[in-house]
Amino acid sequence: MTTADNVVNSNKVPKFAVGVDVGGTFTDLVLADLPRCELHRFKTLTTPGEPSRGVINGLTRLAAQTGIAISDIGYVVHATTLVTNAIIERKGTPTGLITTAGMRDVLEIGREPRYDLYDLYLTRPEPLVARSLRLEVQERVRADGSVHVPLDLASVESAASSLIDRGIRTVAVCLINSYRNQAHESAIKEYLATRFPQLDVSISSEISREAGEYERTSTTVANAYVRPMVRGYLTQLESELKQLGFEGALEIMLSDGGVCSVATAIHFPVRLIESGPAAGVRAAAFMAEQLGLSRVLSFDMGGTTAKISFVDDGIPASAAWFEAARVDRARQGSGLPLQIPTVELLEIGAGGGSIASVDRLGLLKVGPESAGADPGPACYGRGGQEPTITDAHLQLGILSPAIFGFGALSLDTGACAAAVGRLAADLRLSQQDAAAGVVGLVNEHMTNAVRLYAAERARDLRNYTLVAYGGAGPVHAYELARILGIRRLIYPWGAGTLSAFGLLMSPRSMSASRSLPVRLGEITSIEIAQLISALEDECYADLSTTGVSRDVCTSHASVTLRYAGQGHELSLPLSKTIRQDGYQDGAIRDDFESLYAAVFGRALHGLPLEAVTWRVQMTAPSATSGSVIKDVSVSTSASMERRRDVYFHECQGLIGSDIHPWDQLQSGQTFSGPAVFESEDCTVAVGPAGLITVDSFRNLVVEIRENGAATASRSA
Repeated sequence: MTTADNVVNSNKVPKFAVGVDVGGTFTDLVLADLPRCELHRFKTLTTPGEPSRGVINGLTRLAAQTGIAISDIGYVVHATTLVTNAIIERKGTPTGLITTAGMRDVLEIGREPRYDLYDLYLTRPEPLVARSLRLEVQERVRADGSVHVPLDLASVESAASSLIDRGIRTVAVCLINSYRNQAHESAIKEYLATRFPQLDVSISSEISREAGEYERTSTTVANAYVRPMVRGYLTQLESELKQLGFEGALEIMLSDGGVCSVATAIHFPVRLIESGPAAGVRAAAFMAEQLGLSRVLSFDMGGTTAKISFVDDGIPASAAWFEAARVDRARQGSGLPLQIPTVELLEIGAGGGSIASVDRLGLLKVGPESAGADPGPACYGRGGQEPTITDAHLQLGILSPAIFGFGALSLDTGACAAAVGRLAADLRLSQQDAAAGVVGLVNEHMTNAVRLYAAERARDLRNYTLVAYGGAGPVHAYELARILGIRRLIYPWGAGTLSAFGLLMSPRSMSASRSLPVRLGEITSIEIAQLISALEDECYADLSTTGVSRDVCTSHASVTLRYAGQGHELSLPLSKTIRQDGYQDGAIRDDFESLYAAVFGRALHGLPLEAVTWRVQMTAPSATSGSVIKDVSVSTSASMERRRDVYFHECQGLIGSDIHPWDQLQSGQTFSGPAVFESEDCTVAVGPAGLITVDSFRNLVVEIRENGAATASRSA
């Protein structure tokens, strides 16, 4: 049963806790022995058709490996790609939309700007709800929240009956201006619950109370579209865990880097869309704090995508919206906008499973199509025929077939050579040059995207330390850093499962927002305080389902502001000083104009200010209290090689490289590149310009020297 009664006392730290991150190719698990401050890691192949099976298999094997009983585990926190995949692949539940008369086509009208001005055949993302399933009801609320046309329940009856007759079982309700007055939406929800209890209903005034009819409708529809699937999955997972003897708390990662209860996740499933990547950024932020790093660029590359995010002073960059299922991954505006709090990420369609091919012009192309977990890259030996980035790495000597994925599979060098050979023949190149072209092309794609992302945010990449993780991130990070001018890299021990570790470090968290456009001076400080307090109460109502008490929670408030007449606003944190002094207009204006001048070069003093959206995020400490820092995992296999030829792009060929078992390294050891460091969850490749030091946490710290020299050997 998914209720608050199913949680454990959050103030009691469990003895064992597990983080589970289900990715596109692998399911990663990290078990924490909290009294000993020890970590144990494990990887297993994801089971796309039935993701809970991969979770249960991995948890069972990890428990057996560490000699503990499932019943001894007190806490499991989970990140999943289920929501992302359902929206991208359009595998959610057929959904209906009930909206105000005249607003039926909001999802197709969208916004005026084209994401590519010069593409005459531009394709927009298809709405999640077909036009025939978007039905109108008689009602109208004005922009100020007053009622213009009362709600006609007869039209609600007619719309709901029509949708049910067409087999619809989940419905989004989004009425115009309901963020100002939710009475009509609440009445519809209550009416449908009584009259048509078989309908699963998402109303926008609960899912997203922010201005922007298109964005709010898109968010509510996406929530309705995935809710039955998420409810079924999490309910099944809870049941299967219980059958194994698990009696602790199961909690879920949100896109903003916080953790919530299963009940909250089922109510707001759209907020899970970036749960896995957010966990990785949380881990990078935790590492930055532990190592005293003020500026970190996190780089996560798994089986299907690469993700980049900035972490400044231990705080991950955040955003109030996200764009899902882009038609063109590189183009903002080509996807479905979602008004959800999220860690700000640059996503690139490149992962270990990205397929390499030859396009119509005879040119090499890599991704965004991915071999995923089934069948996976050709070298997985599971039936895959297409060459992938992972196959290219194996062909270039970067990966060893003997140590990979905690024994989940062994790499098939014959299948890899056959796949790369076909690509090489199409390109009329040697296998080595074809494989090098695959890796080089994807590196160029990623570095170009990172440069643009950094420039748009006025970040100087040379001031950042690159933290690389994920199954494929540590293979590419050195070359990315070298091209981008980043001189320092950190490869965390356990980098291949770092997102699962990040789950254990993440606080319980919940966010709430409300659009209330009003000029400063027309809203009193008392009214602001009441609004913020109401949002805090809303946050705690959801946080309380994890069992935390309010006295351990902290909240952060912000408001989006603009000069009156502008079409876009800036998000301004409401500092502790502003809140303690009673939200005085002058203090808010001073902080906003300082922010405005920092972004645009000057402030427009004297112009009236307009507040648009008020937000609160409330957090409570993680169940593990952030205490897990020692990893005692060891490899169960080894390549036995101590030296082999490895291809590095800065040498334009193969070069003899030292091979080091990562788990056998000692703190303080130093090495010079070229070198490869192997563990069962990932491989690190550092070129000739790298100077590597092992720190006290078994992390690899790499300094890239200005002039690294090496001699390459060429071979076919």
